[in-house]
Amino acid sequence: MTLIANEIYLDKGTDDPVIISYADNRLTIGAEKNPKKKYPKGKKLFRIEYLNATVSFWGLANVQNAKGGGELLCTWLPNFIRHQHSAPSLMDFANRLRDEINLRTYKQYLVNEPSGFHLAGIRADGVPEFIHFSNCDYDPLTASYYNMKDQFKEPFHDFLNRDAVKYGWDGSNPNSFKYTTDQNPVYRNGHIIVHGAVWDSHMHSFRQIFTFPGFTAPQRKSDAEIKKMYRHMLTYISVIYDNWASVKIVGAPWDIEVIRKK
Repeated sequence: MTLIANEIYLDKGTDDPVIISYADNRLTIGAEKNPKKKYPKGKKLFRIEYLNATVSFWGLANVQNAKGGGELLCTWLPNFIRHQHSAPSLMDFANRLRDEINLRTYKQYLVNEPSGFHLAGIRADGVPEFIHFSNCDYDPLTASYYNMKDQFKEPFHDFLNRDAVKYGWDGSNPNSFKYTTDQNPVYRNGHIIVHGAVWDSHMHSFRQIFTFPGFTAPQRKSDAEIKKMYRHMLTYISVIYDNWASVKIVGAPWDIEVIRKK
């Protein structure tokens, strides 16, 4: 399956927004049939430099290339990104990606496999964006995916069209956000149950530890320090899967990207 997530931080408003995106590297095609298999690795998170954004995927692993043969999405997607410089916005890029992926997916596979894409970025005015599209619905009560389709649905602007209003977004003014340091949206997909169980408590423990004498919190301005802390927490999740999961469906190494306002 995989685990991907994006976190939006606006505690200093749109003057200094931060998005932290991360994804595991484990490719687990056929994992349920062979849970002891050692699986290959592949990137699932990529920068879109010309849009100051990232794109990541979960579930789907293979597409048809231009010659009609199969290709891993982790090698196909970077090539797609390189050829979309004319995309004027992240939503336009998302629509292009959805349309192309729908042409290249193996329908008989996709209808049985919950899959989707995350797109996260920061606009020139400092307003963050998070967009996703998938082929299924999600039940938060059972932490399960259902109603799988053989094609991907239209991209949806989860943050600006739904969640941002909770934090004061008026739909146009970048300065309208009213954020506090302990409120930040986290968007995650894939096999998310372990992340959901441990992430908030793990983050709370770190915040408490950093108040103790002799400990220094990571500097907000340092991408390297942010990545170091996140890599530790994500490695902890990997250890849980490697030691106690019947199917080791999420695993290290992890890719972590920090997006800031340009």
